[in-house]
Amino acid sequence: MVFWYPERPLVIEDFRADTANRPFQAVTHSGVFYYMQHTPYSKEIFIMTRARFSPDYSYFRRYEVDSLDLDVLAHEQLHFDISEIYARRLYKALIEMKHNPGDIESTAMPAFNSIRQKLSIKQDQYDADVYEHPEHQQKWRTWVEMELDRLAEYAVKEGMHKL
Repeated sequence: MVFWYPERPLVIEDFRADTANRPFQAVTHSGVFYYMQHTPYSKEIFIMTRARFSPDYSYFRRYEVDSLDLDVLAHEQLHFDISEIYARRLYKALIEMKHNPGDIESTAMPAFNSIRQKLSIKQDQYDADVYEHPEHQQKWRTWVEMELDRLAEYAVKEGMHKL
């Protein structure tokens, strides 16, 4: 498992799944997860949300030309960056909700499922747009940078955080 950090971009060696009989040049298996904990006596709720990359489910078929590998890697990195955007959106949604420790999972799970669905749609939109119009890669890179900046206050923080 690789967690998203701005100073730790993906490298080709992170992609460990077998490339035999795979339809694409590369696939990034990334997503969002959350962990919540509450103490019944103090009624405190703690949360952690993260974007994660799964090396064992991600693959990368190398080209013979290194510059093409770097283009593909940049595309795959943006998939991971999009996952980080949605991890931040989930964190924002969860801290804005009114929580009762007794029903924390029943209020958090719908928010998580909604974010996960929106993330999947955005990842598909990204691929569809860039596959049809490779010159749109820069447009997406700009959008990702703007969203990460806009959601900076919800960025990864180590450990659990009190709601």
